[in-house]
Amino acid sequence: MAVGCDLIFGPNERREVGIIQGLSAESPEIEIPETVQAGEDFTVTIRTGWHNGCARMDTVEVTEEGPAAVTLTPYDIITNGGHCTQQTQTFVHTATLRFSEPGTAQVTIRGRSSGNSGVISVQRAVTVE
Repeated sequence: MAVGCDLIFGPNERREVGIIQGLSAESPEIEIPETVQAGEDFTVTIRTGWHNGCARMDTVEVTEEGPAAVTLTPYDIITNGGHCTQQTQTFVHTATLRFSEPGTAQVTIRGRSSGNSGVISVQRAVTVE
């Protein structure tokens, strides 16, 4: 492909599982309440980041694994080539969840610790009152 063809055909973009900030230091930037009320919405916040000035935030995939278990996967759009700087982009992903029954619920967050790492999971228990 000749230089500048991305202006005609569009940039070389791909959807990637997000790099969760702090995941490599075992202190991921995930905000989730320890206790929630049954039947009421609550928010989970996940911060992702890329050293790619053209990166942009995509969605959070929410997969219900059962009545008291859910998996969250934040995605970002990454552009290769073109005129992208190595400027750090930080994105704040949010997901609204609700558990219906009292007890302990499991929230699994899937993410990566770097651009070259595989996808790993972080689990958080939530008390539902």
